[in-house]
Amino acid sequence: RARWPFTQGADIRLIRGDSNQTLAQMETRHFIIDSSAGPDSKGSFSMVSKDALKLADGKKSQAPVLSQGELSADISAGATAFTLSPIGVGNAGYPASGFLNLSGEEVVSFARAGDVMTIVRGQFNTVAVEHEAGARVQLCLRYENKKVSFIIEDQLINYANVPASYISSSDWEIEDDAYINKLYSALIAEPESAHDLINELLQQTASTIWWDDVAKLIRFRVLKAVDTGAATYNDDLIVGGSFSAKDQNSKRVSQVWT
Repeated sequence: RARWPFTQGADIRLIRGDSNQTLAQMETRHFIIDSSAGPDSKGSFSMVSKDALKLADGKKSQAPVLSQGELSADISAGATAFTLSPIGVGNAGYPASGFLNLSGEEVVSFARAGDVMTIVRGQFNTVAVEHEAGARVQLCLRYENKKVSFIIEDQLINYANVPASYISSSDWEIEDDAYINKLYSALIAEPESAHDLINELLQQTASTIWWDDVAKLIRFRVLKAVDTGAATYNDDLIVGGSFSAKDQNSKRVSQVWT
């Protein structure tokens, strides 16, 4: 506790094996510390560990990141430029071009020089309106003709701070090309949970991601027919007394509307 006062988000390994095995022969599983407690009056210390996808929870990651710039003065519905405040926020928080959400009411495209934004009004089916000084200038997140695997990887690495080493981009792309093979476009105008954005994509593409705690990788798969060579659970593979069945009525479908 004295050496490590803050452990949340740190890597932790769970190693299991027999006394006659070397450390290399034992099974190692990788997790991330979610919380810790102790020591208590008896000297006990406890930790709760979860998989790396915990980093994408709504409270921990949002895309796009909340922008800090504001309008330095009122602008009319016909204005084609404005200046950001506070001074210097342009270079600190905005790229040279892209899309902005003004006051949560209007999307504009922009080209930036320092704190000065030259804009094209009323983009993405929004209407040019007046905006008051102090209105937030939110940088939008734009995906244009991107693969699902690319978008999810971008969300995890750049907005959920998942280490890039946890993702095998080549494996994800092979799976995407073989079973989805479509490009997607979207404009995200307000910060949203990376977890929710990723789940929406997974649902739309009938895909899934999960944490492989042995390989220390996030896996990506499209839900499809089970391979004929896949292992089958039978009586020989189930430990006696360990099997149980349970109805999941909340997941039962009685009607499908298209």
